[in-house]
Amino acid sequence: MKSKVIGTSVSFVVILISCIVVVFSAFVDGITASIMLNLGIGILGSGIVSFVMTFSEYFVEKRFAQENYYNASIKIVNELHSITYVSIGEESKLIAAYDRECQFNETFKMLRINSEAERYEQLCEFYKNNTEWLNGVSDDLKKIIIKTRIEKIKKCVEEGMNSYLKVSSISLGELESAYGKLYFITDIFKIKHAKARSKIYLSIHKPIREICKIIKQENYHFNIYLSSQEKNMPIVVEKLDFCNKHLFLVERKNAKECVVWARWCDEQYEVLEKFRCDMNKDKYAELERSPIQYSINGISQE
Repeated sequence: MKSKVIGTSVSFVVILISCIVVVFSAFVDGITASIMLNLGIGILGSGIVSFVMTFSEYFVEKRFAQENYYNASIKIVNELHSITYVSIGEESKLIAAYDRECQFNETFKMLRINSEAERYEQLCEFYKNNTEWLNGVSDDLKKIIIKTRIEKIKKCVEEGMNSYLKVSSISLGELESAYGKLYFITDIFKIKHAKARSKIYLSIHKPIREICKIIKQENYHFNIYLSSQEKNMPIVVEKLDFCNKHLFLVERKNAKECVVWARWCDEQYEVLEKFRCDMNKDKYAELERSPIQYSINGISQE
């Protein structure tokens, strides 16, 4: 694509020079004028032919390069959209703290004897204020209910980590290659929409690179958690929450309910749809967004 842009630009410059030669020949007498006129007309003719050919080839390669870039971008966004959202609310943080205290107490029972009991009471208080699960049940049944809930939350957290680890294998090679082939005539002549390539970089390329970098950095902690016997759940819960804030939007409806949107992916789908419409000369129609989850008091609802 870049070679066609350069070829078109050179042909255009040749046409301008030949026109100047033809015009200048009118102000010269004798054989010099005849030579300049013939030379100018000859160069002008070849320049016009070259310009028409390279200009038409430029549009063909431009469309091909744009399609490749669109396909590479939408492929990555689709993979990121497959990430499982795990609600990291008060419940998850309390369970993470309780799980960590249980591990401490197994090692330092004499030094931290009351910490586990305190975390357990905080969990009981949370469920008492936000659910009806523990109303009118015995202490033994209460322990079973809480233990079951803890295992479910830990499983959800691990599913969330695994979904992030799955997309960490995303390769940006195809995207980088497709972006490198994007080159527009306006980037040389600095006319209308002169920064077309930089606009694509800022609206599509840069956000994809940044979100992939964040996920790959945080996956270091997820790998350690899943591969080691001593699990530091508070750390991975914090890292999951950090990643979620970049990808998702939690919209609170009232004091108890909230709705979760795939904010980053939704925004990129809109940007890519505008890019596709501009490429195909289609009319843009705003995409419909749908929530992916809702929760009550930080307790995820299916």
